[in-house]
Amino acid sequence: MNFRNKIWMLPLAAAGVFLVGIAVSFIVGARTSGALSQLGGIDTPAREQVQRLDRGVEAFRLLLQSAVVEGDEDKLKEVQAEVEKTRAVITKLAAIPSKQPMADELGQAFEAYQGAALGATRAMLGKGELGDSVKRMQETQAAMEKLLSSTLENTATATAASQAAAEAGIRQAQWVTLATGLVVLAVLGVASWLIVNSVWRDLGEEPSRLKAAVQAIAGGDLQVQLRHHAGDQTSLNATLLQMAGSLSQTVGTIRLAADSIATSASEIAAGSQDLSSRTELTASNLQSTASSVVQLNDSVRLSAESAQQANGLAGNAAEAARRGGDIVQQVVTSMSEIDAASRRINEIIGTIDGIAFQTNILALNA
Repeated sequence: MNFRNKIWMLPLAAAGVFLVGIAVSFIVGARTSGALSQLGGIDTPAREQVQRLDRGVEAFRLLLQSAVVEGDEDKLKEVQAEVEKTRAVITKLAAIPSKQPMADELGQAFEAYQGAALGATRAMLGKGELGDSVKRMQETQAAMEKLLSSTLENTATATAASQAAAEAGIRQAQWVTLATGLVVLAVLGVASWLIVNSVWRDLGEEPSRLKAAVQAIAGGDLQVQLRHHAGDQTSLNATLLQMAGSLSQTVGTIRLAADSIATSASEIAAGSQDLSSRTELTASNLQSTASSVVQLNDSVRLSAESAQQANGLAGNAAEAARRGGDIVQQVVTSMSEIDAASRRINEIIGTIDGIAFQTNILALNA
């Protein structure tokens, strides 16, 4: 992994953990929001309407009692107004989501109770037969009170449950937020430690010291002052140390080679001077040799002429040999010797020609 990716791993790791924490917080928050919505939009309003209904039923009962005690029929108008208020409360309860069945049950019970109670009250006020209307009123009142009591208990339980769920969700959200923060801090700490160690392993030394060392090497100072850590063979610090050592060895080798080249150049110059002197001496010797060869050629020609003359004399001697056996034998011997000398002279001439040819070549090369 390259250096830039290592640096980017730190914020990316923190961002990843943070996003996970946000997702968990969102889920918990959604559950808490649902519990709060249930509490604020359904359970609490339903409880309040049931409590208002209970107070309305109680007010209805008290007004009926007051009308009976006082014998005032005008009180029944107030009772009817209270009945309408109670019906309005039941209508509001029915408008709350999922509370329609509850409102219908309470409405039926209330209508039965208020109808029986009004009939009994009118009978008591002398406007009808009493009969069993009081008994029906008592039965419907008991049923209404029982239903209101159980409904109040159920709404209180539901409200408490929703409130507990909301409080639990809030606490859970707080714990999730705290856990997310701690996990983010832990991940940042671990990731920072890993990345710092990885970067330090790659660098091997403080960046400022490495920068100063690189500038020193670039300026020609190979005696860099860097610390070598045991077992470090791959960091930038170790590489710089190896580079400085290699450059020092290379420069030393170049210096030795330069000194050797200088020495060799001096020796070559001396050798060239000596060769020049020898060449001049050789040219002089070649000139002398050429003169000697010319003289030798003249001598050879003279010897050839002498050989021709000797040949003529040999002919004369052969003729004279006929006049004497001993003289002929001597002449024959002399001719053989002269013939051998001629062959040697020809060989000498060939040798001299070769020497002259090589001398000319040497003269041309010089």
